[in-house]
Amino acid sequence: MAYKRKVTVRDTTSRDHTPGGSSRQGLTHAAPHHRLGLLTMAAVGAVAATLAQFAEDWIAGRAAVSDVAVHVMVTVVLLVVVLEVALLRRAVVDVGAAPHPSIRYYPAGTPRELDTLYRAAAGVVRGAAVGAEVVAVNSWLEVYASPDRCPSAAASCRRYLQAFEDRFGEVSYRRLVQVDREPAGTLGVSLRDWMDASYLEHYVAMTCRRQGGEDPLVQLTEVGHAIPISFVVVSEGRGGRIIWQLHRNSPQPHQPDAVEMLGVLIIDDPAGQLVPTFMSWFRAIDRGDRRDLTPADLGCPPVSPNGAR
Repeated sequence: MAYKRKVTVRDTTSRDHTPGGSSRQGLTHAAPHHRLGLLTMAAVGAVAATLAQFAEDWIAGRAAVSDVAVHVMVTVVLLVVVLEVALLRRAVVDVGAAPHPSIRYYPAGTPRELDTLYRAAAGVVRGAAVGAEVVAVNSWLEVYASPDRCPSAAASCRRYLQAFEDRFGEVSYRRLVQVDREPAGTLGVSLRDWMDASYLEHYVAMTCRRQGGEDPLVQLTEVGHAIPISFVVVSEGRGGRIIWQLHRNSPQPHQPDAVEMLGVLIIDDPAGQLVPTFMSWFRAIDRGDRRDLTPADLGCPPVSPNGAR
């Protein structure tokens, strides 16, 4: 049985992770404290001004300072301070009550562990709500084809990718393939030389689906290399689920910096504490040189609008 460890992550960072973005979470929970701080300052200022006026009148002999009046003013200040502390405590409790992300780690060591990993990842995709936004990124350093890959691992990987294809027409699905060739847009038929057969079949299915006019929400895009990361995000409203692939160094003759999968983290993020970060990474990677791939780019015949080749 694969090792699965569940931990709870508490994220105190902003939910808006776009560059230069403001902290919506911080503003939401800091606003009551800010307003109460101003209220306290105003109350203290009013009391100070009143006391100053009483002092001026006392010196001028126009009035006597009433102990009752002083006690009333001090009491008002104390009430405001108590109210501020109470509401601040409530704001802190509200922040702590937000559901935390949960994480499970699935190693990719043995064929049995790989099968468990791919089944869990496929479950994330199959569990996406209708209308969800599914995005995926592949790193340019990732090793796809491996001569010593066992057939059972390849079959598990293909079943995982089939989960995406089973959701065609139900969710929007975009995948970015990062490349380190200059300029971007030079994959062409050479993709067959380094791409794992399972992924190649999946990419062909994606491009045929889009070019055939069956599903405009499916898109496969080649982009220039930007962030050495691979992940899938199922975004549903504020939160969602994340499949975050971890890598280890695996030097290849053609790519000394190549990496291969070490395992994956599957993150449940119902409150949207981490999903916005990954979505911002997706948008950042998608900004550079890019082009949408077609079946011809993968060495397949073009697809007619009715789906025929």
